[in-house]
Amino acid sequence: MVAVAVLGLTLVGTVAGTVALSTATVLNMNQVQAGLLVTDVSERLERAVYVNCATIATYSSALPAATAYTATIVSVEYLVNKSADPQVFQSTCPGTPDQGMQRVTVRVSPTSGNVGRKELVSFYMRQSACPTPWPTVAGQTC
Repeated sequence: MVAVAVLGLTLVGTVAGTVALSTATVLNMNQVQAGLLVTDVSERLERAVYVNCATIATYSSALPAATAYTATIVSVEYLVNKSADPQVFQSTCPGTPDQGMQRVTVRVSPTSGNVGRKELVSFYMRQSACPTPWPTVAGQTC
């Protein structure tokens, strides 16, 4: 009778450990996927062309297609004064052209049915065009 009880407890413990390990593996895999998506988004935004007074829709085309996680642009904020310290950003464009820097905030969240954490990441888009009198070489930025 004692042997049967010990065997039953061992079986329950083994099953519980296996379930816990499986759950932890899925959560870890989802977090890795979220991290990869954040890296992908950052690389795509880095290659995106800077647009004065851009909106959320302007940079949304740079986002990858949804998989286990979805990336959405939450906001685009504009630098108020490039000589101010600390730098201050606001939600409305200060004028055209803007000050040459935008903060783009992206939310990465699991699609329905997937378990994982949400990430909120900000990227800075910088104007790379040269000042007017500056000599340029084709294909290069300042």
